[in-house]
Amino acid sequence: MNNWIPDQFFRYRGVSSPHFEQELKELKNNKVWLGSIKTQNDPFEGVLCIEETPEASFLQQYEACRRYFETHFPDEQIFSNDISLEQARDCNSSARQFSSYVIQNVHIACFSRSWSNTLMWGHYADQFSGLCLCFEHDWIFTPEDAAPLYPVQYWKERPPGYSGLDFLISTTISNYVHLQRKSGRTYKEQTMQQLEEIAHEKLKLAATSKSYDWSYEEEFRLVSVREEPQYLRVPLKLKGVIFGPKATTDTRNQVMEQLGAEYAYSDMKLEANSYSYERIAISANSAGTVLR
Repeated sequence: MNNWIPDQFFRYRGVSSPHFEQELKELKNNKVWLGSIKTQNDPFEGVLCIEETPEASFLQQYEACRRYFETHFPDEQIFSNDISLEQARDCNSSARQFSSYVIQNVHIACFSRSWSNTLMWGHYADQFSGLCLCFEHDWIFTPEDAAPLYPVQYWKERPPGYSGLDFLISTTISNYVHLQRKSGRTYKEQTMQQLEEIAHEKLKLAATSKSYDWSYEEEFRLVSVREEPQYLRVPLKLKGVIFGPKATTDTRNQVMEQLGAEYAYSDMKLEANSYSYERIAISANSAGTVLR
């Protein structure tokens, strides 16, 4: 197992959504819904601490940045030799709009390390009437078009920083990669992917940074920068479903009938004399009835 990413992930879902049936259909195709980050229940989503870089420091940092890319990507002419003070001021000004850009353009799907978190069952699974989807990381095969998966970072005092130089780096690299791919020139796709990863570094940081108050969620996120929310393939495999203790027989039958008998199904039960839970295995026959 990779120490950074666990083998198993859990996704809490309500069943009252009008899109629930469609979500089940997409799960069969190994896809999950990535919704807009602005629909999340945290008012600080997408927020980084904006840091205005003094003009003199900006020019020095820009030169160090230019030399770095010149050394590590010698075949790519990404940055010009110098930058004006006016450009530095513009970048500092544009950096203030970063959080708005994140809110409008970033889409996510949320997962947790734990299937037995009481608060998450209450918040995200229709007050225990919903379910928890059980996934395993697919270490062998990851679809090329799958959204990347990242751990959420929790911060106690303030969000990490974002500066005018960060804005300049990300926009310059993104524009460069876009132009190279449209130019028809021969280039190394691996190099373009490396550059894109650098360009999106702060975007990813904004999408995966939250207050320490949320650390109980032990969250991982699929992150995508798309024009609109959509179902996307994931580097995970659905392995089973856990039904909440208030889930109805109709919910169980609907899920089992839609997904089929190839998955492991279980009921979550309250353990006696404790605040803990246990999973009781159940199964479905071809008619979709529940068998103990």
